[in-house]
Amino acid sequence: MRMALLMARNTTLDRPIHIAARNDCVAFIRSLVSRGVSIDMTGALRYTALHFAVLARHRQLIVDLVEMGADLNLQSMSGQTALHLAAQNNDVGAAKYLLDKGADAMLKSSLRCPYTLHFSMHIAASYDCVEFIRGLVARGATIDSSGAAGFTPLHLVHGLALCCSSPPPGTDHRPAEHERPDRLNVAVQNVNLDMVRFLLDKGADAGIRNAGDLTPGVVAREHPDKAIHLLFIARGLTC
Repeated sequence: MRMALLMARNTTLDRPIHIAARNDCVAFIRSLVSRGVSIDMTGALRYTALHFAVLARHRQLIVDLVEMGADLNLQSMSGQTALHLAAQNNDVGAAKYLLDKGADAMLKSSLRCPYTLHFSMHIAASYDCVEFIRGLVARGATIDSSGAAGFTPLHLVHGLALCCSSPPPGTDHRPAEHERPDRLNVAVQNVNLDMVRFLLDKGADAGIRNAGDLTPGVVAREHPDKAIHLLFIARGLTC
C-alpha cells in the first residue's frame, strides 16, 4: 500500500490512524505503524491517536498506544495533552495510568489564548472531577497551583471563573468545537461541596486572590446557590 494513502487526510484533516483510534481498531493501527506511519502523527487540531483514544475512553487502546511509543506529553493546537483530556472526561483510570507512565501534570493547556492557561488540575476542578483531583494530589500536585488569571482550583470549583470572567479585549477565547467544555453549564449549576471540602481539607488557601482581586469565597458568594458560601462562613473563611 502506498505511503501517501496511509497518510491521506479526510475532510476533517484526520488521517487513517486517527479514525482507527476513535474506533478502537488497534490491529489496524499496528499495521499502519509497521508500515512506517508515525504513532504521533497529528490530525485535526493537532490531536494524535492517543488524544482520540483518551477522548473515546478506549482504555486498552491507550495502553497499547503507550506501549507502541506514543508521546504522552504532545500538546494539541490548544495545548492539551492526553492528561488534560482525561481530566475533561473525569477518566480517573486513564489519568492514573498516564501519570504512572510519565505524563506531565504541570503542562498548561491554552485553549488558543494565554487567558485560559490551565493545568490538568484546574480543568478537573471546573468539570467537578473530584476523584481526578484526589489522584493528582496523591501524586504531589500543588493544591494552590495558579492557572489563568490567577485562578486556583478552589476558585474554579464553582464553574463561575470560566463563565463570568471577561478575557482581554479583542481576544478570541472561543474554544474549537472539539474542545468546547460542553459540561461547563452543568458545572456552573452543580455546586460540588465534596470538591470544596476536599480542597480545603488538603490545605487549599481560601485567601488567594485571582487577577480580579477575588478570593474563592467571594466567587462563591455571587453564586445563586449559597451552599458553598455558607460552608466558607461556617469555616470562618474570607467571603
